[in-house]
Amino acid sequence: MNRQDVLLETSLLGLVRFDHPQDEPHRDPREEVSPEYSINFVERGVFDLRVGRRSWRLYQGMVFLARQGLAFRCHHDEEIPRDACFSLRPAASLIEQEHGNWKTIWKTCAVRSSNRLAYLHLRLSRAVRSSTPSLAVETLAAEILAELEVLLGGASGKPYRAQQLAWYTERVEAVRNLLETKFADSHSLNSLASSVGISPFHFARVFRELTGKPPHHYLIEVRLTRAMQFLRRGASVTEACFAAGFSNLSHFIRLFRRRFGILPSSFTRPCAS
Repeated sequence: MNRQDVLLETSLLGLVRFDHPQDEPHRDPREEVSPEYSINFVERGVFDLRVGRRSWRLYQGMVFLARQGLAFRCHHDEEIPRDACFSLRPAASLIEQEHGNWKTIWKTCAVRSSNRLAYLHLRLSRAVRSSTPSLAVETLAAEILAELEVLLGGASGKPYRAQQLAWYTERVEAVRNLLETKFADSHSLNSLASSVGISPFHFARVFRELTGKPPHHYLIEVRLTRAMQFLRRGASVTEACFAAGFSNLSHFIRLFRRRFGILPSSFTRPCAS
């Protein structure tokens, strides 16, 4: 018997933790068919994966990639398996409409995680446990897909053509303007991408490539800058926090100190000359 704990669902993705009840013997099915696309990080335990004539031994640090409709078989040596996986399940409609080479990811079934991929997995796992805003979670998911593309050799690295670069620049600048003027609003990766007519995961990759920051980090920088401006105008720390779009005061204080090297409570308006 398998057990699935749904951690988060948005219009772009699902996050699920998968394991086995420890009080029930397990029987491996002769065959399973994946109902969706999924990126499955093995967090503990060992099991064998077979797809067609190919087989892999999966353990902590391995990643099982399942495309929609993939027929596979898992085998466990233990009567009560101890393996657990953290599963990222991007919406099939998004994968099908992606530009670039992300579809090539699903031609591989198992891969050893890179250091960056393991880092992104850890960040995503922590983010979902701490109720991080969906924009940050979706951005991390897009970074995982982009890293898999690099790891599996699908990224071309070719420069954009002049017309293509101009088209992307226009849309990235439109989103930057939106984040800088509507910084206190609630944003999602889907809403930002839809505003400029690009599929969400592709948008996240292009935005980071051209600006040097993921959309969520860019928004945090804008909000911190606006919070400093509010403090300079005499706002209290609490007023500045919520006016800038932050929803958690202690989190805002930590981010502010990390960014500016000073607590917002000790921030003083400059004296007039």
